[in-house]
Amino acid sequence: VLISNPFIIWLICVFNSILDQLPYSMRILLESAVRNCDNFTIKEADVQNILNWKENQDVEGGIEIPFKPARVILQDLTGVPAVVDFAVMRDKVKELGGDPKKINPRCPADLVIDHSIQVDFVRSADALEKNQDLEFERNHERFTFLKVGTDSHTTMINGLGIVGWGVGGIEAEAVMLGQSITMLLPKVVGYKLYGELNEYATSTDLVLTITKHLRQLGVVGKFVEFYGPGVAALSLADRATIANMCPEYGATVGHFPVDSNSLDYLRQTNRSEEQIQVIESYLRATKQLRNYTQESTDPVFSQTVGLDLSTVVSSVSGPKRPNDRVSVVDMKRDFAECLSNKIGFKGFGLKPEKLNAVGKFMFDGKQYELRHGSVVIAAITSCTNTSNPSVMLGAGMLAKNAVAAGLSVAPYIKTSLSPGSGVVTYYLNESGVIPPLEKLGFDIVGTYLYS
Repeated sequence: VLISNPFIIWLICVFNSILDQLPYSMRILLESAVRNCDNFTIKEADVQNILNWKENQDVEGGIEIPFKPARVILQDLTGVPAVVDFAVMRDKVKELGGDPKKINPRCPADLVIDHSIQVDFVRSADALEKNQDLEFERNHERFTFLKVGTDSHTTMINGLGIVGWGVGGIEAEAVMLGQSITMLLPKVVGYKLYGELNEYATSTDLVLTITKHLRQLGVVGKFVEFYGPGVAALSLADRATIANMCPEYGATVGHFPVDSNSLDYLRQTNRSEEQIQVIESYLRATKQLRNYTQESTDPVFSQTVGLDLSTVVSSVSGPKRPNDRVSVVDMKRDFAECLSNKIGFKGFGLKPEKLNAVGKFMFDGKQYELRHGSVVIAAITSCTNTSNPSVMLGAGMLAKNAVAAGLSVAPYIKTSLSPGSGVVTYYLNESGVIPPLEKLGFDIVGTYLYS
């Protein structure tokens, strides 16, 4: 009952041994091609090209394959124009005497409004309400026109075992109208995680370490697939954090195949047991369910690299690029060197006489001084990091201890907190960390990704 498509039955029965060698991200592309094979937009030859990925990945010039996504997720900066295009097309069809209702997406499409929302009010209990009111006033027409919204950041979904990546608005519209997109059959870099994170290392420290490593390796145009026993110890929120920064390390996707933890996440987010059983049965039958601790199930990769999680330390990045990771213990020295380094990603080119420059200014009737490295903006924001309980509760506990130690934040620093969802706000409240955050100036200014 679960698998009635004859092509998929053929795929499982005839090419069982080949499936075992395919990276799990390629199995998803293969399953999609088989399921949508109509010998018009997706041909049997396309299925064979993906199935023979091991040989075809090295073909000079690459092999082009079609891909028909199951869903399109739009964010406001590119999504709103796409939706407006649909509205214009419907108007034109009506003008020509046709039925405008025929101009509709052929696949599920979700739109989220969060990327262009600004933080105008901070450090007050009503900052959230004021920011929302101003946003609805500033973009009244948009919110009158649009009635939908979900989540964002396409590559983040790879943390849940879904293959997805960002495309331009025209490509998104084409898929919404039922077209497949074309891509070159990618190489797949296997990234093995092993060992355990130390108690002070966070998922942010881990993703900054991975980002720097993969930038140095060079993965542009490639898929990165994570494997190894270390993955099994990562929560879904940690995996999403790593997948979300895929654009920063340059790959098309940073993929985590579905495992038992993924299915547990579906239970935690209130999916029905019946639905989960259907998903698990289908994934098992099509060999898409992963066991990270079972080395014998590791597929063939184009290239493999690894990271011992125990070597990850507390980190920051910069001063200009997220892939320029710096250990916290080296931050002071690194920043001092960057001030005088030649102008570039790791340099500002300041002359010796400018290194100790001081700027004075008045704020609320009091004079303050700014030096190189002074903090002027402190924002806890990100659709992904601010949905990770370990990171958010860590920030709350840090704030609680800072207040207990009598520390404070300078009043001229623009501080803000925008949790990834209402659920995050709930558990921060229940954990009792909102009051110390507010005392340090981190009042809630909005939800999702504010700028």
